[in-house]
Amino acid sequence: VLTIRDAAEEGMLAWVESAPMPHANAMRFLARVGSDKGGVLLRELAFPKEPLPKVGASFPFPAAFESASMALRYLGLLHHEHDFSNILTQLTRKTDRKLEITQDALMNNNIAVLGMALRSLAYGASDGLSHFGDPRAMKPLMTLIEDTTYHEEARLEASLALAWSGDAAMRLSLFPKIKALVATGTPASVFVALC
Repeated sequence: VLTIRDAAEEGMLAWVESAPMPHANAMRFLARVGSDKGGVLLRELAFPKEPLPKVGASFPFPAAFESASMALRYLGLLHHEHDFSNILTQLTRKTDRKLEITQDALMNNNIAVLGMALRSLAYGASDGLSHFGDPRAMKPLMTLIEDTTYHEEARLEASLALAWSGDAAMRLSLFPKIKALVATGTPASVFVALC
């Protein structure tokens, strides 16, 4: 019996590899049908070998980090245990705790390319972790959400992943924290509460 994977896998692999920017629908298909070859390709794209851009790097934005964001999302669909920790690691790629990569901070071209790369990795990793739905991701996701130096879009995406990763006890524990954050009235605290 010919399966959809048998019929379309090679074509989808060719589609992913045929353009400088792999198409998200092809990556989604490969993950949904559990393609082993697609998994290898997704891992290559999700974890680029090139280093993060440096502070002061100029445009254009490295395509590898844009592709990584999409690949991380679909790698989570495969639910391979050995990918979980690698996806989780993408949330901690910003090693300089003082480096601010918020949307406002990215207006400073000195850090724009680095900040966008870090945002892409954290955003894609959060999507991938949503598909895992694993409680082991709760603490790292909360750390990202509470990091007021991180890009807002990545933090919002982490909050969506938290909803899929957390259990009922974790959700209940958030209510007093949210009330306290809102009570402070500062924009940074209110944004964390929103997440």
